[in-house]
Amino acid sequence: MNGWHPGELDIRQKLAYDLDPTTHHYYTYIRGDLDPDHARFHTGRLPFLPVTTLDGGGRPWGSILAAEDGKPGDYGQGYIAHPRYTVLTINTKVWVGDPLIENKKAFSFDPSTGTAKENGEDMLIAGIGIEFTTRRRNKFAGKVTKFNVTDDNVDMEIHVNESIGNCPKYINVRSLDPHPNTSPRIKHRVLNLPPKERLPEDVISFIQDADTVFLGTTYTARDADKMMYPSHVGMNQRGGRPGFVRVKPSDGRTVVVPDFSGM
Repeated sequence: MNGWHPGELDIRQKLAYDLDPTTHHYYTYIRGDLDPDHARFHTGRLPFLPVTTLDGGGRPWGSILAAEDGKPGDYGQGYIAHPRYTVLTINTKVWVGDPLIENKKAFSFDPSTGTAKENGEDMLIAGIGIEFTTRRRNKFAGKVTKFNVTDDNVDMEIHVNESIGNCPKYINVRSLDPHPNTSPRIKHRVLNLPPKERLPEDVISFIQDADTVFLGTTYTARDADKMMYPSHVGMNQRGGRPGFVRVKPSDGRTVVVPDFSGM
């Protein structure tokens, strides 16, 4: 990492974090490869993995990836594997219409180089692994280097160039029971919400009942900054009591998420 990118600097100044010298070097906590302990965690302890990818317009979308049987699997024998240094592979069955498959269509993969490009840009991805029974979580980010789709099964390879461990604050402890025989479907599909349109009431109720939310984010580097601060995406988690996420009654579409920062 080469320091705080321009967007992070703006936020640090807005929140006056730049005045606190103890936070100046927090970016050094992020590794430039896949931490070996994190690799073991991802491959053996996660019932599901939230990831972020970008659509053709550069907008971040979240997907929930899991094994077909809904179980984490033994280390290296589950739906996530770690075949070599700083590489993760994922074999997962996704729902019909999942953003992961839709977003892949914006990229062309070159088997000779193992890269995916759209207008010279990599297919970026980020994920956050959370073990809810222990409240342990680790994040990673990088680029997709292989991507194959057979029916609704996805097999992909990820080159990880960022990894970091997070604290357990604001993670709600729960046990998860797999239900592999369900058949999810898309109930609402509005890719460009008109300016005056509100979210459907059942969506608002679902959001406001949640005690955990996953946030896909993106940073797009300016041409002058690409070498020092390349573009990347992120996947984050926020938790609290049911109702901590709100939808503004005035417009019915602005989602308000308190930032309960952990340390």
